[in-house]
Amino acid sequence: MTDVTAMGVAAAGFALSQVVLAPPERGFLLRMRDSRARRSWPLHDAASEAGLALVGQGFEAQGVREDWGRLLGPGAEVDALLPDAAALVELYDALGVPAEQRAGVPDGHVGLALMGLAHGVARRAQVEIEGDVAEAERLRGLTADLLLRVRNGVTAAADAVGAGADSTFYRAVPLWIAGYLDAVAEQTA
Repeated sequence: MTDVTAMGVAAAGFALSQVVLAPPERGFLLRMRDSRARRSWPLHDAASEAGLALVGQGFEAQGVREDWGRLLGPGAEVDALLPDAAALVELYDALGVPAEQRAGVPDGHVGLALMGLAHGVARRAQVEIEGDVAEAERLRGLTADLLLRVRNGVTAAADAVGAGADSTFYRAVPLWIAGYLDAVAEQTA
């Protein structure tokens, strides 16, 4: 694994966790509207590229906010909670996901799972740079364990979001998440 590749995977995961946990920020939406800025998306697999092409068809910020509110916000149509939240919390702690980033979010939320995976990939890359092979291997194993526990539930929730979305942005989210989960699997193989 190269640190550049790992950090790109982590960056995608952090961005995706944020668009699941809260309505996307204005700056992120502006970047996704701009064809040159979209090229900076760190993943270039077929699913991610299909998602980028989909948002390239255009979207309205208001429609994106409405989709988030209806699909993922309070009283959401999509069940974004994963089972066995206590085991997930243990993994988040072991991977170094700061408690303040988890505050106010249910422990089993899909957004936290995406964030936990991103922390695992990023921390592993950092300790590899520092030369701590044993810690890198420990983090690889923890991240692989988290991926194994959450992949099906995250995929199901993402697919439900995509199926229920009116905006091309949220119809693209399951494609980006699929690409991200595949990239995490490659990082932890």
